[in-house]
Amino acid sequence: MAGLQILLTQIEGRLETLRAANGLLESDGLRRLIGGQLEPHFAIEFANRVRSLVALRTSLAQRAPDADLGDGWSRLEQESRAIERLYDRFLTHVQAETFRAAGFDHGAALVADGLLTELAALTDLPWRRQAVVGGGDVFEEATEVISVRFPQYSIWLLPVVAHELGHFAASRLRREDGTPVRAMIAGLAGEGLTAMLPASAKVLQAQRADFLEELFADVFATWLLGPAYACTCLELELNPNDAGDRRHPPATARARAILGCLSWLDADSVGRPYARVLKRLSEVWPSAGRSTSDLDVAEATGQFISLLQTRLPPQA
Repeated sequence: MAGLQILLTQIEGRLETLRAANGLLESDGLRRLIGGQLEPHFAIEFANRVRSLVALRTSLAQRAPDADLGDGWSRLEQESRAIERLYDRFLTHVQAETFRAAGFDHGAALVADGLLTELAALTDLPWRRQAVVGGGDVFEEATEVISVRFPQYSIWLLPVVAHELGHFAASRLRREDGTPVRAMIAGLAGEGLTAMLPASAKVLQAQRADFLEELFADVFATWLLGPAYACTCLELELNPNDAGDRRHPPATARARAILGCLSWLDADSVGRPYARVLKRLSEVWPSAGRSTSDLDVAEATGQFISLLQTRLPPQA
């Protein structure tokens, strides 16, 4: 019984920390800082963690005094790790908003907001979030917040936020038949895998889907910002020797998608306005062939261009 009482006491301790964090979230000062931006999301997250702990406490309270508690301790450890990850994310956002509110980013997040708001208006995307300053240029799916890297030393790095808006677009845009872009990407990722073992195919398909969404975000950003995005990536950002990782395709694959989209825009415009920049970028960047993941970048780029051409307003 003593062991059970200790376990229940620790569960209660975790619940108290969640109540304290939720009280902070509901305070006037923090509400003014993050308000409608993040409060609803984290309120739900805190409530979910409380609900899970209460369910664990209820199930343990019904145990016999001499019952084995190994699974209960394991569950508490899992819950504790989930709570710590939640607190880390919460603190990161609060710190980012505080940093922005104090003006320490020299207005970089405000300028990014202006750019994202204008791009959202051009594309009819329901973007209502703020940009915050963080460790890198990242779109966080759960909160739909775009993080702008710290520090921003040049306005010419800001076009990268259009790539992050592309990830938001992938969750909102649909084809003419109603198919979400993410479902289209998943379909492309699954092609040619039928001969593989199911387990291997599932892992590879998930990786290819991540790769393809990155390429879609590159095409999306190039479609909206043209040379501004292409030059930012190919002259200031991408390393030709970068072979990618589990979620990102090799830099050569990304370069091929970006240059492919810019070439299409150039050919579709009167006077070929991007010919000079295309020539320069092609000269300073290595030829981008097939990626190591065997993705047909040119075919995927063509499909993404066709989608954007038909599903985004002409002004985009």
